[in-house]
Amino acid sequence: LKCFACEATSLTFSLVLDKHLRLPPPPLNMAAFNRDFSDGLQNFLTQFRKHPAQFLLAVLLTVLCGACLKFQTFPMPWIAGESKCVKEVTSVDSAHAEPFTFGGNTYHPTAWLEYKPDCTEKAKVFLFVTESFTITTAYLVFFGFTKAIFNFVTGVCCDRFGRKWTLTAGWVLAIPMPFMVLAATNWWTAAVSNLFLGMQQALVWSATIFIMVDYLGQKNSGVAVGINETTGYTTIAIVTQIAAAIMDEEHPRETCYYVVIAIIAAGILLGAFVLKDSKSSALKEEASISGRSEEATALTSNQATLTWPSGRSSSFSLAKSAFVYTSFVNRSLMVICFAGLMINFISGFAWGLFAKWMKNDYVVDGEIKFEELSKTVVANITLCYGIPKGVLQWICGFIGDRVGRRAVITIGLSTCALGLLVIAI
Repeated sequence: LKCFACEATSLTFSLVLDKHLRLPPPPLNMAAFNRDFSDGLQNFLTQFRKHPAQFLLAVLLTVLCGACLKFQTFPMPWIAGESKCVKEVTSVDSAHAEPFTFGGNTYHPTAWLEYKPDCTEKAKVFLFVTESFTITTAYLVFFGFTKAIFNFVTGVCCDRFGRKWTLTAGWVLAIPMPFMVLAATNWWTAAVSNLFLGMQQALVWSATIFIMVDYLGQKNSGVAVGINETTGYTTIAIVTQIAAAIMDEEHPRETCYYVVIAIIAAGILLGAFVLKDSKSSALKEEASISGRSEEATALTSNQATLTWPSGRSSSFSLAKSAFVYTSFVNRSLMVICFAGLMINFISGFAWGLFAKWMKNDYVVDGEIKFEELSKTVVANITLCYGIPKGVLQWICGFIGDRVGRRAVITIGLSTCALGLLVIAI
């Protein structure tokens, strides 16, 4: 869409285009691959040297974004959980199971609450007699739903208002988040705070991706996204260990959220006073590709004329046309969206549900299959997911720029499917 908009301001949707988009790549020529690899590395270094300080600042902001995500979400499984002192039981001595009458109504008790003597509950933890995972993992739904919407909003805002202020706005929107958790009097207040986390992650993380792509150029877009994702997810993996070390299971709503406050403050200051907007670099590159002036590129890049197979033409904003083209017209992009959905599902499973299962006793038909794991063990197991995901991002991005995306995506999804199958077995 970016190339079409800057060169012709027109998008022609046809089966021929879709067919060509899905053609298999040509056989790999190792000599050509090595030459392309070397040229690509040289081009990357050349682009990086033009704006090294601002590129590294974008890397730092990505680190802060990843750290904010993990410090906010890691304590959540410990903030709400099942009571250790009160348990619902369904079988007691028959003498206590007799029906009784009260207020003219007859009651037949089927369940009782069993209180353990000399038992002390954890402080600042919201407890449920019988824990419902639907309720205690609701924070993942709030986060994911909001982030999905604001990812699209971020693209529009970055084009209209620039990367700098979109990113800064993301940090500002995160301000209520830690205070809601610290001051919460019920679980839903803490869970709803993740709405602000979804906004912040979408605006800040997506903006840093655009900044890196702007500075490295379209030829290095895979490397730019790879470096960004590697930085962010490796940070998340490392911060998991830090969060586990500083979090007090008896008071999980304290230390980590004080760190979140400091991170938000640093993000606002860096975004507002140190970061420069990179949109001009993107416009300059588009102008050089299309042979037009930067002013003309800026004026025409917000509109697109969509020509349908029937011959009918419609004029839309680029944001609307991008949504239609990606979601309903191009089958290749629709498949990519579905692949992204699966990857995000796996991330939510690994960081949310899996962590929730591990911190509780795993009981099947009244039999304990394995006992609850400590926060350190949970962090170590989660690290096994985070480190490979982080480290391999830039490698796969670089390879994708050289040999294409299709094979990398296919291998990645196959690996994910294998991992889920192992867990199921």
